[in-house]
Amino acid sequence: MRPKMISIVSGLLITVCSAAIFAQAPQAPPKPGPDVKKLNVFVGKWSSAGEMKPGLMGPGGKFSGIDNCETVSGGFGVLCHSTMDMGAMGKGVEVGIHGYDADKKEYVYSAVGSDGSMTLARGQVNGDTWTWTAEGKIGDKVMKQRYSIKWTSKDAYEFKFDAGPDTNSMQTVMEGKETRVTAAKPAGTKPSSE
Repeated sequence: MRPKMISIVSGLLITVCSAAIFAQAPQAPPKPGPDVKKLNVFVGKWSSAGEMKPGLMGPGGKFSGIDNCETVSGGFGVLCHSTMDMGAMGKGVEVGIHGYDADKKEYVYSAVGSDGSMTLARGQVNGDTWTWTAEGKIGDKVMKQRYSIKWTSKDAYEFKFDAGPDTNSMQTVMEGKETRVTAAKPAGTKPSSE
């Protein structure tokens, strides 16, 4: 009887010790790394103004817009609500999110517009210049696309959008400037659409 009791007690001790090892305090949630934190430069309320070039997207003309961007998902993303006045092309809204794909070491931008357009672009940073590339429809044709920005100060950047049937035949579709008009709102604050 005694050896059976020792086996049971030994078995219980092994089970309790194993459970104690696996039941250690849960790990803290992951924190955004330096590459992810670079996205914080886009947080805040922005005003944009620029010019569309005649050609791929119509007759061209002046445009303006407002972007309200905030950090989301524990600091792993930046969500932007945008309103645009594209002159003769009309007004529209877009919701987009910036993130970082750590496996591919690329920035990712995904958006949907009120005209039904979808964007999925991948980007790189080189000094003060960010460049995203994508492929999507302009009119009824699928085009290679490149959106690049160059920071001119901590609260302003110039941008350019190029498109074409291939990367060697791209032309400038629009260019302009974005200026931060208000600083970042606390995380979780719903941006206004002013």
